[in-house]
Amino acid sequence: MPVETQPLLRWRMKRAEAGERIYGGVRKLAREQRLFIDNVLKRIEADGGLAASELDMGKKGEGGWWGWSESKLALEWLFWCGQLTTTTRRNSFERCL
Repeated sequence: MPVETQPLLRWRMKRAEAGERIYGGVRKLAREQRLFIDNVLKRIEADGGLAASELDMGKKGEGGWWGWSESKLALEWLFWCGQLTTTTRRNSFERCL
């Protein structure tokens, strides 16, 4: 997507930051663990683009495909709010943020 498109999506990013129209687990983590999210962002700033599987922070997810870890939830919230973007996708479809 061209970088010029980003301003057109800011309304959606503001909605996500307010906890509207995002997955319940992402919303709950953002509401209850903002310090954790800030620490994930600091880690990305320090180490560069990482996938959720490379972060050894927070609790691990349970279950299969949708058993997201706290790191994954934090990265998704940061992505949906426009604070991070995807640098690449791996063959496994995993985003690196």
